[in-house]
Amino acid sequence: DACIAPILLYASEIWCSSNMSDKSALETVHLKFCKYILGVRRNASNFACRAELGRFPLLIEAQCRMYSYYVRLANEVHTSSLQHEAYMVQQELDSRKIPCWLSDVRTLLEES
Repeated sequence: DACIAPILLYASEIWCSSNMSDKSALETVHLKFCKYILGVRRNASNFACRAELGRFPLLIEAQCRMYSYYVRLANEVHTSSLQHEAYMVQQELDSRKIPCWLSDVRTLLEES
């Protein structure tokens, strides 16, 4: 996992909030890797393969990263960083009910 997880989770703080096709592709690649490591067939139980390796779906890790990033941005004091400026734009879009990353994150937080 140390080899493949960083590659699969690259920039997940941003893309995890939407686009379900990317999320299913993420899990597909992760499960193929797990089955390869275990040396089992492709039709082996996904749950059993994860349990044998003590792994959870990578989507959980991606969502944790996204929530951590959101909290860090929300708690950042007024700075002139590019991230803070982008967050302020997101807040403006969200207040106008225009779909954006921040509105997706808030929707996911309300659903959990």
